[in-house]
Amino acid sequence: MDVERLPSGSMKVSKLVLTISMVTFNTFRFIGRHARAKPTFLPSEPVVARKRLRKVISDLILFGCKLVHHERQIILRIRDGNSWLPVFNELNAELLLL
Repeated sequence: MDVERLPSGSMKVSKLVLTISMVTFNTFRFIGRHARAKPTFLPSEPVVARKRLRKVISDLILFGCKLVHHERQIILRIRDGNSWLPVFNELNAELLLL
């Protein structure tokens, strides 16, 4: 997550950056674990027996989409041919219920 070097010499700013990165990291791990709990949804190559948590998180972070502002609405556009779309929809529905 690129927090090897902190952006500021100030302790307050460094504490804030580390806190935000901690929350972000834990959120990504939570999403990745939920995605790996449903292996039928995960798109994988026939050679791979299982997907590592880091790879699942990376694939979900690098998900191709576009944020569109239209008529005072913000819409997330996702290409229909994306193989991670069923996983994204399932996780979105599940996490909205929490």
